[in-house]
Amino acid sequence: MAITYGMSTTEFWEQEPDLLWAYHKSFLERIKVEQATNNFQAWLQGMYIFDGVSKAIYNSFGRKQGQRILEYAPKPYDFDTKEKDELERIQEMEERIRARNKEIAQILNKNK
Repeated sequence: MAITYGMSTTEFWEQEPDLLWAYHKSFLERIKVEQATNNFQAWLQGMYIFDGVSKAIYNSFGRKQGQRILEYAPKPYDFDTKEKDELERIQEMEERIRARNKEIAQILNKNK
């Protein structure tokens, strides 16, 4: 168990017993940080996938004649300065996709 926490056998046998609990606490904190990092990375990957797929769907089905084609992000998202603007843009795009989905559903229901 001590080795799992990153404690050497010398520290385990020759140092204070309370050192094991310090390693244990540090190990649990490291796991929490890794989980938070993995969760953020999964969320970010989902954002990139959502951005690419939603733009592809919009360009294929939602774009009216003469409207410009939406391009995939030319560089990684910058969360420090434009996060608010980016979220507003994404929310606007989600609303347009939902509206287009309703239009498609109505068209499909008329054809039945």
